[in-house]
Amino acid sequence: MKAISEILPVVLRRIWAIQTRKWGYESDL
Repeated sequence: MKAISEILPVVLRRIWAIQTRKWGYESDL
């Protein structure tokens, strides 16, 4: 369980970065 708690924040940050990038492109269009 410790490994998951350490990896999860990293995965969420990566997904969040991709999502904000998509929203940024959409708002530019």
